[in-house]
Amino acid sequence: MVFYISVLASLLTPFRCNVHPNGLSSVQGYNEVLCNGKDEHLQMSLLGGFGLLLPISFLALSTWVVVLVLPQRLREADVTFMQSCNFLFARFRPGAEFFSVLFLVRNLLLAFLPLLPTASARVLGMNLMLALHVTLTAFFKPWKLTASNYLELFLGILLILLITLGTLFVREVDEFSALVTCVTIFLATFVAIFGCMLFGFIKYLRGKRHKKFRYFLCHHKNAAGSVARLLKMELQKRGRQYTTFVDCDDLHDLTKLFWYVGQDTSTFLILGSSEVLKRKWCVGEMVTARVHSVHALLLTWPDFARPDDAFIEQYCKAVPDITDLARFSISRLDVEETLRWLNTLESITMPRSVNSDACPFFFLAFKSPHDVLFV
Repeated sequence: MVFYISVLASLLTPFRCNVHPNGLSSVQGYNEVLCNGKDEHLQMSLLGGFGLLLPISFLALSTWVVVLVLPQRLREADVTFMQSCNFLFARFRPGAEFFSVLFLVRNLLLAFLPLLPTASARVLGMNLMLALHVTLTAFFKPWKLTASNYLELFLGILLILLITLGTLFVREVDEFSALVTCVTIFLATFVAIFGCMLFGFIKYLRGKRHKKFRYFLCHHKNAAGSVARLLKMELQKRGRQYTTFVDCDDLHDLTKLFWYVGQDTSTFLILGSSEVLKRKWCVGEMVTARVHSVHALLLTWPDFARPDDAFIEQYCKAVPDITDLARFSISRLDVEETLRWLNTLESITMPRSVNSDACPFFFLAFKSPHDVLFV
């Protein structure tokens, strides 16, 4: 693993040649040996070619182990296998073991890049490969230690910078290749920007007709968590068209909740328990639903008190952390208008007690935005 690049570079020595003004070429490390595929060069090429079977076989074997064998051995809890092959993936977090293969592929390409005919091609290939590696590292964060991920990103960016600055000292300039490369990169950038704009526009049009979630359940977890989960289960039993999202399903990034409400939800259902209006994230979801004109319904608990003028005026004192929503462009005025907006919503009152005799189960099904069936 440590000497993979150096071993490959040594074996590829017969294939790296310098072209001389007289039209002949010689091996870089051995100027007296001509790159003509005869005599000494032929012998060196054969030895190098056969020697390449070793690192390439190691790459193939490592790929087979990581991609095909490892998942099966993990299901079987084969600790002996894990200890035997630990040198391949011990550095990476669980789920990112495939990066051991990517590192070997990267090192293989690093060794083969000097075989490209022009300096422009070598520099471009090196930068593209390192940029791809940095992108994958930033996206997957494969190393076990967070500091190792940052170090890998820093070293990758530093190498790209050094290679780019190193081109200032290259005397060999292939103007045509450089021109083609620049034009290609410019066209690729233009196509990528236009493609992203087109994708966003198509997604916007599709989102107007087909929302990702049919229902979004806004609730206070302590008071209505079980009801929200039961409601979701009953709704989704009705079919795929009843996709339901409970706002505690994804707590990794709470800012996504506002996006789900505003862009991906057809019907926003508020489970009106007594404390729901004192939860800043719930109120933020309500503000988002009002601002984006999402169809909303209110399912009130018996102890739910609708916000009156006195409650609204003293709201910021009763819920001081509501000001944290300012970083999401939700102002105090937005909150006050939303509290008044709640009083205009269609509402259903929950019974004070639900038991097996009175109601074996209950669910909400909306045939249309204004047609509510409560069973």
